[in-house]
Amino acid sequence: MRKRNLEFRAVHLRNLENFLRWIAYNSDAVTGCINVSLLCVEIHREIGVSKSTIYLMIKELVIMRVLVDAEWSGQGCQDILHGGCLPRTLCATPLFYELMGIDDVELKRLRTYETERRCEKKAKSYDAEGALRQYCENNIRRVWEHRHTQNNSSYRVKLSSMTPLSRLAYIAKNLRKRFNAKGWHINTDDKSSIKLANSLLYRMGLGVKVSMDAPPRPA
Repeated sequence: MRKRNLEFRAVHLRNLENFLRWIAYNSDAVTGCINVSLLCVEIHREIGVSKSTIYLMIKELVIMRVLVDAEWSGQGCQDILHGGCLPRTLCATPLFYELMGIDDVELKRLRTYETERRCEKKAKSYDAEGALRQYCENNIRRVWEHRHTQNNSSYRVKLSSMTPLSRLAYIAKNLRKRFNAKGWHINTDDKSSIKLANSLLYRMGLGVKVSMDAPPRPA
């Protein structure tokens, strides 16, 4: 019935046009990367549709290859706002820019200009692939932290039975192992590991008060 409903089709077309316009204004100029959380939280208010409709529109655009899952976003790493339905990091494809009236030649010229501008601004070379990888890693880590801080998380149940300092040392040790195994460029010295571990523990309601001047060494 909905396919034959001309009014629905007209409204859906308008929503898609507004959606593409939002992506054009909010995606990264060099990588095409889109903040999916921002998209889910803000755009449904801006164009006046429900979050479930946003999900369907994203699904349509991914099927049409207008949007793609970023290379380093991680298979199976999902968006926490939709119960595991969306990839964490989406990027606009060259097809998206074609729809915006920008061909490959013009797109390369614009991205070269933007890359040079960022190099001048930071007074050093700008690595677009490295920036996208870092963005994806941050998203994966945030989802991992979210899952471990839930009330029904077995990880949280196990930690609650430990003494505070044992809990802190255990988390710090495992965070270092995980970051190193993933190859993420995150500082894993003792002080940084303790700080990251305690941040995660406070989100679980299991934080430990320690002096950062003389933190306990992780086991």
